[in-house]
Amino acid sequence: MPLPIAQMGYVGSVVLRGATFNPELYMRVSSCSVQAKQNVEPEGVIDGKIDSTVYKVMPREVEGEIAFPFVEEIGGVGGCAEQSQTPGNAIWNAAVKRNAEGRLLNEFDVDVRYTDSHGYTYPKCQINTCNVSVSQGDTIKCSFNVIGKGDAAGQVRVPYAGEGKGRYNAPIRAVTFNDFRLTVGYGGDNSLTFNGDYVRDFKVNVNNNIERVYTLNGRLAPQDITAKKRAIDGSLTLMGYSGLIKDFYQDIY
Repeated sequence: MPLPIAQMGYVGSVVLRGATFNPELYMRVSSCSVQAKQNVEPEGVIDGKIDSTVYKVMPREVEGEIAFPFVEEIGGVGGCAEQSQTPGNAIWNAAVKRNAEGRLLNEFDVDVRYTDSHGYTYPKCQINTCNVSVSQGDTIKCSFNVIGKGDAAGQVRVPYAGEGKGRYNAPIRAVTFNDFRLTVGYGGDNSLTFNGDYVRDFKVNVNNNIERVYTLNGRLAPQDITAKKRAIDGSLTLMGYSGLIKDFYQDIY
């Protein structure tokens, strides 16, 4: 029997395929926790036993978070349908763009390769939450949570059939706080503004509140996933207190 060997996670890869990422977006990620799971839970019955004797198999779910730093790379390694997009642009557009009926426009497959010989594809995912943050002295960071629906056969995870080896990525510069531009407009017509000179930290969060929809179709995978009312929030950390900031608060309140 061969001795077990350790497999280093940094030799893996994360690729998004389809929708705005067509043909694909090959990402440089700092972490990825996308996975399929299925719980087995006890069913409470009165049967004279101290241990559970009835169990139920719960629906199959795909969910997880991908985090990455913004980089100066147009279209990613693989390229996007819109070649003018950086990975940050592409992820943000996938998280916020909807059609006239309120459905997210972008549904895509997520390829996660753990080693040269092991990986999975998670079909038909959508971005549930997206968070972008920048702090003085640091890189611009983004993390987004995906929820998967599964393919037409109800498979929420299929074997990875992409490249067996990672692509060579040329060194690229990360986008840092000095590249970031921020203007806060207020007043009835946004005629009063202040800029990033007063801001030390900025965060924005988008939550699409995606719901899994199950039907009596004989499957434990969702029939559909659909975005609901969107919630957007965020925060600013300001440097000091000035008359301009005072006017800003007075104008709001």
